[in-house]
Amino acid sequence: ASKISAAIPQNLNSASASKMSNVQALQFIEKAKERLDLNFPSQAYLNDLMSATCLLVEDGLEIMFTHRSFQEYFVAQYIVLSSDEVQLKLLDRYWRYVNSDSVIDLIEELNPEIIERSVLLPRLRKLYKQLGVSRQVGVTHAARYFKLAYSSVEFRRESIGFTHRDQPDQIVELLNIAIRMNNTYTRGSIKLGDLIARYGKVGAEKDGSDRIFDTSTMSYRTQPLRDILLSEGPFAMSHVQAGYKALEILEKKNKERFETLDNLLDL
Repeated sequence: ASKISAAIPQNLNSASASKMSNVQALQFIEKAKERLDLNFPSQAYLNDLMSATCLLVEDGLEIMFTHRSFQEYFVAQYIVLSSDEVQLKLLDRYWRYVNSDSVIDLIEELNPEIIERSVLLPRLRKLYKQLGVSRQVGVTHAARYFKLAYSSVEFRRESIGFTHRDQPDQIVELLNIAIRMNNTYTRGSIKLGDLIARYGKVGAEKDGSDRIFDTSTMSYRTQPLRDILLSEGPFAMSHVQAGYKALEILEKKNKERFETLDNLLDL
C-alpha cells in the first residue's frame, strides 16, 4: 500500500503542486498498479486513502494531501525505491526545489548514500571543474564561486547583504549540504561581526541609502571582496575549501564502494 501511495505524488509537477482531480488520482493509482503488477479496485483504494487513512482529503472538486509533509515523504520514498535511472531523473526534478520543500532532506534521512552518489558527487565535480580547481582552492577560485552564487553585495549601515543568483544548480545549497553531511566546515580568518563593523557602517551612502555593488564588476583584487572571501559564512573562501574537502571525501567513498563491489563479484 505504501508503494502505491508513494507513486501518487511523484506524478505531480512538483512536491508543492498538491491538488489533483478525482480522475487524475485514479490515473496515478492505475499507473502504480501497472508498474508494481498489482490488481485491486482503484476507486475503493482512493476512498480508503481519504476515509480510512486520511492521507488525502477532498477540497471542493479536487483532492489533496492532508498535509504537505505527507506528500513530500511519499515523493522521497518513491525515489528511494526506484531504479537508478528513475532516481536520477526525479532527483534532477526535485533538486530545483531544494530550498522550498523537504524532499531532498527526507531522502537523505531514508538513504544518505543516494544523495551522496547521485546528487552531491556529480554536481560538486561539475562546480569545481567550472571554478578551475585541480588540487586546492585559492582566492581566484573563491572569487569565481562568489560571482556565480551572488549577483550583488549590499553594504548597509549595520549589516551586509548578499543577493543570490537565480540558477538551477543551487550551488550555495549544494555546498551547504555537502559540508554538513561530511563535517568539513572551517572558519575564515575574519569574523563576520568584524566584517560588518568594517564595511557596514562606512559602506552606506552619505544620504543614508544602501550602497549596492554588482558582483560582475568585482574581482579578487577588490579589497571589500577579498575581505568577504577571508570571512566566515557561505560566501567565504573557507566555505568553498570545505566544499572541495567534502568532494574529496565523497570521491574516496565512491572509489571504495566500487572496490567493494568488485570484490563481491570477484573481479
